[in-house]
Amino acid sequence: MPEIKKDFSIYERLAALARSDVYPYHMPGHKRNAGAGLPEGFAELDITEIEPFDDLHHAQGILKEAMKEAAELYGAEQTYFLVNGSTCGVLAAISASVAEGDTLLLARNAHMSAYHGAYLRRCHIVPLYPKRLAEYGVYGAVEAGEVENLLRRYPEAKAVFITSPTYDGFVSDVKSIAEVVHAYGKLLIVDEAHGAHFGLDGRMPPGSLDCGADLVIHSLHKTLPSLTQTALLHVKGSRADRARLERFLRIYQSSSPSYLLMGSIDQCIRQMRKNRAEWYDSFFERRERLMKELSALRVLRVMYAGAEKVKTGGAGAEKTKNDDTETTAESFCNQFDPCKLMIFCDRAGISGVELQRILLEDYHLQMEMAGANYVLAILTVMDTREGYLRLAGALKEIDAACHETYKDGVKESANVLEESTEQDLFLSAVSSMQEQEACMPLAVAMDNDHTEDVELQDTEGRIVTEFVYAYPPGISVILPGERMTRQVITLLMDYRKRGMTLQGPADETLRTVRCVKTEQKET
Repeated sequence: MPEIKKDFSIYERLAALARSDVYPYHMPGHKRNAGAGLPEGFAELDITEIEPFDDLHHAQGILKEAMKEAAELYGAEQTYFLVNGSTCGVLAAISASVAEGDTLLLARNAHMSAYHGAYLRRCHIVPLYPKRLAEYGVYGAVEAGEVENLLRRYPEAKAVFITSPTYDGFVSDVKSIAEVVHAYGKLLIVDEAHGAHFGLDGRMPPGSLDCGADLVIHSLHKTLPSLTQTALLHVKGSRADRARLERFLRIYQSSSPSYLLMGSIDQCIRQMRKNRAEWYDSFFERRERLMKELSALRVLRVMYAGAEKVKTGGAGAEKTKNDDTETTAESFCNQFDPCKLMIFCDRAGISGVELQRILLEDYHLQMEMAGANYVLAILTVMDTREGYLRLAGALKEIDAACHETYKDGVKESANVLEESTEQDLFLSAVSSMQEQEACMPLAVAMDNDHTEDVELQDTEGRIVTEFVYAYPPGISVILPGERMTRQVITLLMDYRKRGMTLQGPADETLRTVRCVKTEQKET
């Protein structure tokens, strides 16, 4: 057997095994053979549950210790490694928190995985709407007052599920929400997939665990140095049934977890424990330089976390404070994620899809996603000075070109957005989504056999039986069981026209949407 020291990381243990003469008469089929055609080093480190490498679903050794270190880093009482991404953590958290048919308060801007979890438990969903930044066409934070209003109306609810930070970076006041939820004797689940860096540095927003959440899901790979599909599920307090949680983790997680992924989780936790002070000092220094460069933009608008009051008019930098709410943008979030950068281009005369294309094709800069009127960039401790310089230079060049094309917001080129009336329709559609009517339970609609495909423009008033969502971020524009409105039809047609990636419908072109047949009675 290879010599393995007690303080070896999972990767170091795997490397020691690869150097040894232990021959694998076990899975996986590549037999740790470098000639298997896998990327260099992968095969040598990829194993199954063998001695002395522990078992994720019954951890007693190195994996138990590694998960304990992760719990200590985040202040959890118990932490579970997730190798099926944060999705399986969301599914397990919901399944363990509600019984079949229970009522769940679910944020309307939640990721698709949360709705899939509600579907699997056939929950009665009460939508919890975050505030909206109508000027920008994006959702902000969930407010504690709205949570309390719904808990008063639906005292039978067993749990509350919110997303914080959102994909765009808006952070809810989790502490106040947790106090409300617990005062009503309910359980709070926070999908903090995009906030694995929260609480690791005093300049970052606090983590949801520290704010009182019962179950928190982190996606390490989104903002920390870890391989894609690596995530964590944290538990704190006695409200969550840990035995049920572990049962559902065994259901939703692979029974053959990848040691490459678990090794990556372990390495990420070790790196953050060791280097986070130095890394975040460098991160905030470089980030501040970037923001100073972007403050000169004239038609592009950049929203990011900062120390100054939000600007509500004109172009340039749009900052959100991290301590209170003062102006239009700040009224929608208590904090904003310092690792998110939203670049709005509606005043530049181009769409978000077009801006993303220009950045990629002309400057070789790949954004995280493109919305109708903005692109989103994710910043992390692994970004380089050169990467920031390239982004600043590209945006300033694009800004200058758009400023020459536009004068006082008047269109002077054919390669721009449609007239302001179409933009007004888009914003109207966004602001009206809160009014969508749920006429049929989600699970009933999804499993409905009495359906028909209807031309999108003819679906007004019809009950939809499939999800329609932009991916990324995986947030549904309309849910199964909701009644289609003219505003949503306008929004979807606008998305389709702008070339945004829409998923969910059986008809991938979105020419048609599957609806309940008109002769079936609503339930």
